[in-house]
Amino acid sequence: MVEEISVDKNYRRQGIANALMIKLIETAIEKYNITSVSGEAYLDKDAKWIPFDWYQKIGFCKTENLFLIEGEPNEILSKLNR
Repeated sequence: MVEEISVDKNYRRQGIANALMIKLIETAIEKYNITSVSGEAYLDKDAKWIPFDWYQKIGFCKTENLFLIEGEPNEILSKLNR
C-alpha cells in the first residue's frame, strides 16, 4: 500500500506525477498481479490542492465529500502513457 504520492508545488506540471503513477502501477501489476487501483482522500470545501481533473482524466471518480479513486490498472497506464 502506498500512503501518499505528491509532487512539490515547485516541480508540478512536469510529468513527475505521471511517471510516479506509471512506475507504481507497473510494479504492482508485475509484483502482485493487481486488478484494481483505489484510494481516498477526505476533503473539505477548501481542498483545492488535490488535482481532481488529473485523477478524473486518468480514470478515477469523485464523490461529494469523499474523493474515492478506483480504476483498472491497464486503462490508467494507457492514459498516462499518451
